[in-house]
Amino acid sequence: MHKKCASILTIVFESFSTFFMKIPQFLLFMFYPLLGQLIGIFLCFFPILIAKNPQNINIALLLVCMVAGLIIFCHAFWRFLLIQGALVLISKQIVENEPLKEFKYYSEGFKRRSRDYIAYLLLMFVVSFILSALLLASIFVFAGGSMANILQNPHAMAASLILPLTTGAIVMIVLTPLFTITLQTFVLNPQLSPFNSIIKAFGLSIKNYFPLWGLIILIGVVSLVWGQIVASFSKTFIFTETLMNSYEPGSGKEMMLLLDFWTSFIAANVLLPFTTMCYTWYYLRVEKEQNAKMAGYRN
Repeated sequence: MHKKCASILTIVFESFSTFFMKIPQFLLFMFYPLLGQLIGIFLCFFPILIAKNPQNINIALLLVCMVAGLIIFCHAFWRFLLIQGALVLISKQIVENEPLKEFKYYSEGFKRRSRDYIAYLLLMFVVSFILSALLLASIFVFAGGSMANILQNPHAMAASLILPLTTGAIVMIVLTPLFTITLQTFVLNPQLSPFNSIIKAFGLSIKNYFPLWGLIILIGVVSLVWGQIVASFSKTFIFTETLMNSYEPGSGKEMMLLLDFWTSFIAANVLLPFTTMCYTWYYLRVEKEQNAKMAGYRN
């Protein structure tokens, strides 16, 4: 059914077609991890939303709801992280045209690697934090020369930050492809440590930098269209202008904005099986090509 040597356009098209055909299975698989997060957040702020006035909030009920909501949210979020790894395994089976078992089998199997997975997530967080810190430091370095004048002149502050912020944004965009297949490399190479799997992913991404950008752009177009559909539906039927205006700032409006944001986040992740399949398929393709080159060198 699928060929690992397929073009970027074929990967995106076939992945979306497969996702569409199996969407009931995927939605059922992701139902609790996604909806549980939203329920947890809603429960945390439920007493604030029904009170509408801060003076009418039942403190005891707020504490109970906060604890219960956080427990539900954290559990659902962890399950969400686990299904990301499971979706890589499912995608591999689909791409290689191998028989699929029940989706729960893959999440339970990946769960056994929880310790390594946590290490991988922490490493990715540390790498992201270091890059962000370096970018912030560069902003202060660029803007630090005339800090006294900047603090006295808001216009000078805005002008002085344009160059470092633009530079930082460009750097982050340039680095984007390096992070696209780290999860695939970690999940599909259990013999590698989390650190070595990240290094391997970076190496593959650098060698296939521009094709990866093509894949990112195509996936981004699909995600953008889906995001516009979700936003229109949400504003028309759920977080309507009438509902949002019924809450005043400081009296639940911020909570409604948070719920609106998280609802959009949950809806956007409906496409997670599609994007995972695209990146997994591409990873399998470039790994196959690299292994073929290595075999050629040995011969």
